[in-house]
Amino acid sequence: MPLPIMGGVKSPWITELGGVASEHPVASRLGVDVLNLGGNAVDAAVTTSLALALTQPHLGGLGGDFFAMLYIAREGRVYFINAGGWAPRKLSRELLLQRGLNAVPMRGPLSPVVPGLLAGLHAMWRRFGTDEWRSLVRPVVEVARRGFPASPSFVKAVESLRSEIANNNDFRSVYPINARPWDVIRIEPLVKTFELIMEHGPDILYRGEVGEALVNYVQSVGGVMEMSDLMEYEPEWRDPLSISYKGLTVYESPPNTQGITTLMILKLLEELKVNVNAWSRSRIETYLSIYRIAYELRDS
Repeated sequence: MPLPIMGGVKSPWITELGGVASEHPVASRLGVDVLNLGGNAVDAAVTTSLALALTQPHLGGLGGDFFAMLYIAREGRVYFINAGGWAPRKLSRELLLQRGLNAVPMRGPLSPVVPGLLAGLHAMWRRFGTDEWRSLVRPVVEVARRGFPASPSFVKAVESLRSEIANNNDFRSVYPINARPWDVIRIEPLVKTFELIMEHGPDILYRGEVGEALVNYVQSVGGVMEMSDLMEYEPEWRDPLSISYKGLTVYESPPNTQGITTLMILKLLEELKVNVNAWSRSRIETYLSIYRIAYELRDS
């Protein structure tokens, strides 16, 4: 019997075969169910990630990126997959300047990149998963059909956009804008989308009707994404970065992530031989100065 552990930011579930921690209890529970039915950790990660794309779309939905590090015990090796989406081919500096912009805007039709999440999950599953793809997506489809509790962070995210979406009928027709924390909600368009993903895999996004609908909508509101951008997309398998830290090997994800910043911080901590009381002002000031150095190096 899987057991919930409440408290903190994550919502973990545990079982005799392992545990899953994520930002939503439904996603964690589905991941543990996969383990109980004989799936491995990669299978559980696929179901959990897709469930989060449904229940926590503001943190990383089907239009988002995906990065993962995996330790394969039988090989004694760490793998890294980069499924960060690239920009549409037609998004150029010249285009931005023509539209009176000096940088890619944070929101709006020019902000989306090619969605990497689904391709990344499928590539990871194809290499290391053991269950059938349909069996991993089916629990997410079932949750989408019957609804799920709205997390406090989802409600807060929608509330933060209230002034922007007042006249946005597209947004209001998709997301429940008046939901309260833990109200059971249903995001109707995602029901059909996950059904198609279950039946056809990621091709439905990168070469099929979901991708066509995405591209048509983005272009209708002024974006430049095309089907060729989706069709050409492939995740990348890369070697992780690593350092020796106090006798341990610490692995992190390489650029374009910020993993290298974490490794720089650890090496600075080690070289400066930081050994101050955990609750002291000195510790806080020392750590902040190290963080400042690492982030200045990152940005230089």
